[in-house]
Amino acid sequence: MQFVDRSVDPIYTFAYAIPYEDTDVTAEEVADSRTHQFFALCRQSPPDTPLPGWITTADVEAAQANYPELATPAQADILEQSTEWEGCWHRITNDAARRPITQAMASMPVQWDTSSLPAGDYMLWGYTHEPIFNLWAPRAGGVVRVHDGGDPAQAGPAAAITTDEQTPCVGDTITLEGCVNALPGTTMTASFAITSGPNASDWTPFAQDVPVDGDSFALQWQAPEEAGGASAMLRATFTDPNGATYTAYQYAFNVVLAAEVCAPVDDDCMGGFVMDPACETSSGGSTTAAEDTDATDPGGAERGCDCRSAGDAGGAWGILGLVLLCGPWRRNRAVTM
Repeated sequence: MQFVDRSVDPIYTFAYAIPYEDTDVTAEEVADSRTHQFFALCRQSPPDTPLPGWITTADVEAAQANYPELATPAQADILEQSTEWEGCWHRITNDAARRPITQAMASMPVQWDTSSLPAGDYMLWGYTHEPIFNLWAPRAGGVVRVHDGGDPAQAGPAAAITTDEQTPCVGDTITLEGCVNALPGTTMTASFAITSGPNASDWTPFAQDVPVDGDSFALQWQAPEEAGGASAMLRATFTDPNGATYTAYQYAFNVVLAAEVCAPVDDDCMGGFVMDPACETSSGGSTTAAEDTDATDPGGAERGCDCRSAGDAGGAWGILGLVLLCGPWRRNRAVTM
């Protein structure tokens, strides 16, 4: 979570990175294909509720000129026509200034002028423009509080969940953690929803009216038996003493492994999805699962909560790879944070 005090400076600057360049636009693609831009949305939404796949009708028409078979999307799937997002989205990068996917461009930080926006809380998103395979991805923990001096918590609570996707077994726990900015006396209620399988459910609280202490939070969710073999979402809703509320979502699905999949089949370390830590594995040598104690990111940095002001540029935000996990396959391009 970061803060922009416009009484000091309305410009918010952030950095991002790309894993590789992607500029080989093919003949059938639109002229500005394989570019990207950034948006600010006035609220968060659950990961099972996709954002509109198109920004403007002009984008759709340009794509249809190259792909005659492309049907006109529903109004709800074009951001500028969506009633659900009306008045809630703001361009950080204009459509005409979409950035090419190059290292040179990614080395230039993005400067967002917040002067004309209503004061409030904004979730940052990256958008890869590559009709017909357009793609959204959120900036992990990317909540920006835009205010005009004073204590931004007076306007209500805001929070960001930083927990990545988890794959627990039934009965295992996930730590739901993140940042919060709220008045003293604020409480939080955390909930889960099963999103697939025969036991799919609406949001069900697992921790209610927990006092918020400081600018971070951590709650334990134990994966229930009914979630085994399915995916689950987590969220947290914050309520301050004035009755103002804010809901933050984990931007990932947690795949819960059924108990019979996780349990070892016998005492000889045969079968089962998760190996007993005492079991030995061999690949040109003998090691044990217990030797792997690294709980950090591949880059070696531990994940956690980082609340700071806009003046601190902080970590980079990459914009091209998530499609490998959650989008239609065409080529390696997407947004990663």
